Amino acid sequence: MEDVPFHLSKSVASIACYPQGYCDPSIPIALLSLGLPADRFVRYVHRENPVDCAYNKAVKEALAKPSWKDIEWFVFGDNDMQLTSNDIVPWLAAEGDVVGIMYDLDGQNRTWGQPDAFHAGLWRGRRTVLEKIGPPWFKTVLTDDGCSIEICCCEYFGRKVRKAGYQLNRAGWAGHGSLGNRS
Repeated sequence: MEDVPFHLSKSVASIACYPQGYCDPSIPIALLSLGLPADRFVRYVHRENPVDCAYNKAVKEALAKPSWKDIEWFVFGDNDMQLTSNDIVPWLAAEGDVVGIMYDLDGQNRTWGQPDAFHAGLWRGRRTVLEKIGPPWFKTVLTDDGCSIEICCCEYFGRKVRKAGYQLNRAGWAGHGSLGNRS
């Protein structure tokens, strides 16, 4: 498979819609208006908990789907992301093998001050990267006593991508949850 530059028209978007099946309507509106083919927007309804299990299952199923074998780029996201076409243009244009979008983290936005911070609310990645780093793509690592999170599943994924020698980047901004905070 050649090294295809990112473009929504050559991608599949898999949005995790947790048990109720709801997806914020701004997600398909923004992605479809910017070139994602309608037949490649997938609402992934799952019942897995914790979230790293759901993320891993979404990636595994996307990579294994026979009709998507020629897809070089995947977009993964959570159902509560809030997008506008203007907000995500920098995310679409950014270079990188994996590119996340920044979004409100329930008032914990200081984590975006860390230059290598990555969160998986909405991201895009190359098939070749996901195949090379292999499962588990996401894993929450607890402290030795099991009482606290030492490495969140998003940070685990980011470290794994970088360790394999791929470029992880972030760009753009999206609202998140009922907050819709774009600041």
